[in-house]
Amino acid sequence: MNNKTISLKMIFLLIIILTLPLILSANSDNDFTKYRYDNNNTGMIQGKGPVQLPKLMWVKRFSGNIIASPIVYKNIIYFGDLKNYFYAMDLESGKLIWSKRLKKRGIMPLGIHSSPAIYKNRVIITNADGYLYAFHRKTGRLLWGPKNLQQEVYSSPVISNKYVYIATAGQGILWIFKAYSGERLMKEKIELKSSVYTTPILRKVQTVIDIHSKSKENPTYEIYITVPSKVIIIRITPRQKKYYRLDDITIEGSITSSPIYNKRNIYFVTRQYLYCVDTFSRQILWIKKIEPMFNFKIKKSYPSPTLNNNTLYIGNRGYSIANGDPNWFFWSIGNITADSLGAPGIIYLGGAYTLYNSTQGFIAGVHSQTEKLLFWYIMTNPLLSSPIIANNSLIFSTTERYLYVIR
Repeated sequence: MNNKTISLKMIFLLIIILTLPLILSANSDNDFTKYRYDNNNTGMIQGKGPVQLPKLMWVKRFSGNIIASPIVYKNIIYFGDLKNYFYAMDLESGKLIWSKRLKKRGIMPLGIHSSPAIYKNRVIITNADGYLYAFHRKTGRLLWGPKNLQQEVYSSPVISNKYVYIATAGQGILWIFKAYSGERLMKEKIELKSSVYTTPILRKVQTVIDIHSKSKENPTYEIYITVPSKVIIIRITPRQKKYYRLDDITIEGSITSSPIYNKRNIYFVTRQYLYCVDTFSRQILWIKKIEPMFNFKIKKSYPSPTLNNNTLYIGNRGYSIANGDPNWFFWSIGNITADSLGAPGIIYLGGAYTLYNSTQGFIAGVHSQTEKLLFWYIMTNPLLSSPIIANNSLIFSTTERYLYVIR
């Protein structure tokens, strides 16, 4: 082997080393592959979004309203509507790649109220009629399902360590399936005995057994589920098919949002209060009164907080994660109607306002520290789904069945 060959190999290796971080981070920066972006439900992305007035890329109208946030993976948008149609579309052009109509239980479909999630080449989705599916994300081919979950479903699927976790309304059941095959993990049902309209958080924990055995093959998780009057905590070791109900934390009022997790604490809201709960002691650390948020009647849950640095953003206000004290405010002429979305240095807020007896929609970019308005984008209809960011584009739905992509 001559020196020239060695030099070329060294240059090639150096190029790989220098570009590897970009390759590894590409999906996290350009994709939005689950409800609320990450496993902690923070609603805070790592990638970039618009910082000045965006331009319309495309807008399309669909058969039913889109109330759950879409997801994006490798430049394909996945979402469902209230007519039970599920779509895969090209992010850049808006071209339809494939679509499916999910099974209904009664005469009229209840529709899709939850965001899908990605696992390898599968896109996993459920509908309010109570059926769970896995489709090939590129072709739309049915890979498994429909799994009959027996009750209505408004919660989005959570995927961790090869398993899909999904909670139902009605009497409340936590189902667990293998994400690849769709095989049910346990024969018995994990009964919650409370309706679930929100999306749980799954956190890996170390038990005494885990520490002594130093086993990585059988991780243990704690699941935090908010239901109308309490927080349910379940501990589970999926590989061993073992679980038990760890605790129920009673809350005064009806919990209306999915929880978010940060440094052992979970945060969630009722109609008028923001709660902070310590997951170690399982005690309520503080409660703060907040401004009630507007909500469409077709939605079963209210917007969740968004965590950006040390602030929880709810509507057009921000509250300290340390004690819940107000520390941010954006004056808005309208109602915030969805979860806010966080990106480095910016918060995106969307909602509805009335101008000359006409109700219109807006999405605003606001500096997360100075409260300065960076842009105000107007739509003909109020914002319905919570916005997401993928490939520097803002993606959201409005009433009257529209989906927008702006950049």
